[in-house]
This record gives sequence, C-alpha cells and structure tokens, in this order.
Amino acid sequence: MSVYARMIVKGLSHIHRKGIVYCDLKPENILVFPSLDKEIANYQLKIADFGLSKTKKEEADVELWKSKPRGMPAYLSPEAFSGHIDAPMDIWALGCIGIEMLTGLPVWGESSLLTEELRYLIEHHELSPKKPQGISFFYHDFLEKCFTKDPCKRWTADMLLDHPFLYITLFHSYYLVMIIFLN
Repeated sequence: MSVYARMIVKGLSHIHRKGIVYCDLKPENILVFPSLDKEIANYQLKIADFGLSKTKKEEADVELWKSKPRGMPAYLSPEAFSGHIDAPMDIWALGCIGIEMLTGLPVWGESSLLTEELRYLIEHHELSPKKPQGISFFYHDFLEKCFTKDPCKRWTADMLLDHPFLYITLFHSYYLVMIIFLN
C-alpha cells in the first residue's frame, strides 16, 4: 500500500513544484501500468487527465468555484468548497484515495451525498473521512497530515515524501535488495 501511495505523492510533488494544482485527484485519474522493477512493486501508478488542473499564475473565479467546485465532491477539501484552489486540496484528495485504496470502498461510504450536503458537513462540522480501524500508527498519522483542516498547516507533497509511512517502504525495499545481494 505505501509503495503505491509513495508513487502518487511523488507525482504530486513534481506537479506542485511546477506550480500546478491538479484539482481533480481521484482513483479514475490514476493510471496503472506493469512495473519494470518487480522487486519494488508489480505496478506503477501515474497521474493523468489534467483537464481541471490550474497553474498558480491563473486566477480562479472564486464566485464560479463556490457555486460549482472544481473536482469531484467526494475528494474535495474544505477550502475547495469555498473556492480556494491551491496545492493542499490535492493532499486532502490523496488522503481520500489512500483510504479507498485500502478499503476498496468510497471514502464517504456507499451513500451518495449531494454536493451541497457534503459541503455543509465538511465546512460546518469539520468532518474529515473516517480512518479505517486496525491501520498502523504511521498510516494513521499520514492520513492525519493529509486531513489537517487548515490548508496552511496541511503537509505538502514534499513533506509527505519524508513521512515514515512512505519512508519505511524505501527501507524495506532496500533491505530486501541487500538480503538478495548477500545471499
């Protein structure tokens, strides 16, 4: 799980360093390819479909995005519902995808909340997606960093690359390679 999460975070890190906010991160926009390096992972993930993305130089029409948020409501951060479009909204969506990858279920459950209902719940009740039970301490903390309500305090993609949840993956892969090499 953390191997694939790391691939998405690396993609977001690259996108954000280029001054782009993706705005529509969801499972349907992540492509899966066979991996060339089977020792690390069987598949490689790539972020695709930049149709709703925005550069930081572009000025968003805040009134327009307040009435019709940019992206799928189930993956939108609290600030995105208010028309504020910036890189932290992609990190919130990453957390939603992480839960969905682990559980195989939509992050807000099977219910089909309307955009307005979801907006109200997230903005007024400080609601964030429920974290699955039984996950590791590091994964729980990783999700907490993704779902920090204040976008200024939410971790960036570059910060998440150093999070133990993703770092353990690298150490584990390195350790396996060393065992294979030494045998």
